[in-house]
Amino acid sequence: MRHTLTIVLAFAAGALLMLMLPRHAMLATLAANAGAASAAPATNGTAPAPLDSPATLGDDWPENGPSPEQVLYMQPGLVRQTLAR
Repeated sequence: MRHTLTIVLAFAAGALLMLMLPRHAMLATLAANAGAASAAPATNGTAPAPLDSPATLGDDWPENGPSPEQVLYMQPGLVRQTLAR
């Protein structure tokens, strides 16, 4: 019974931690961006898109780069090639 309770409590603590960490990281990012935005006013007069909006999702991926799937499947070969050198 004690092991089951420990497992359930550990799972609940992990789930709560995962729910709280992204929110905490987003708040820190928003606070840093707010400080930068107040120092440099926007030139076009429009507010930036929220971090989780569809307009900003995936904006950090290079236009001429391979797709995430291609990168995932190339990794083992690249690791073997690098280790062989």
